[in-house]
Amino acid sequence: MFVAYLAALAQNSPVISDAQALEVARQVGTRMGYRPGTGHVEYEVTDGPHNPEYAGFRTVQVRNGLQTAYDLSVELKSGRVFDFAHCLVFDFPPRKRLIRARSATLESYRKVLGRNGCDDYRILRRLGDDTGAPLITVP
Repeated sequence: MFVAYLAALAQNSPVISDAQALEVARQVGTRMGYRPGTGHVEYEVTDGPHNPEYAGFRTVQVRNGLQTAYDLSVELKSGRVFDFAHCLVFDFPPRKRLIRARSATLESYRKVLGRNGCDDYRILRRLGDDTGAPLITVP
């Protein structure tokens, strides 16, 4: 399943399945401390291919009990992962190695985040970056 996702990225295919988006979200969520199957951590695809919450993305909600930790939106063409509800970019090396996301620049983050309502955002590169990291203001 994950190998098929890598092959789709290599062919620049704009469509990934819910299962593939879910796998990418699990990789990111696990890296951020939300390991599937431990305690009350759950992952759920919250939109489908015909009704996406954000155009060009598949969104997976990460919950710990009743609390939503992240709404991970996986970009269908690049595999980059964002949380537009919290204005976060997940840009840590393990994600890049696992899904071979195309390299991104701050400018490309600004464009994607700005289109989805984020004027200020955080770039997360390791566990703990989501707490206390300064916001980056989009000019």
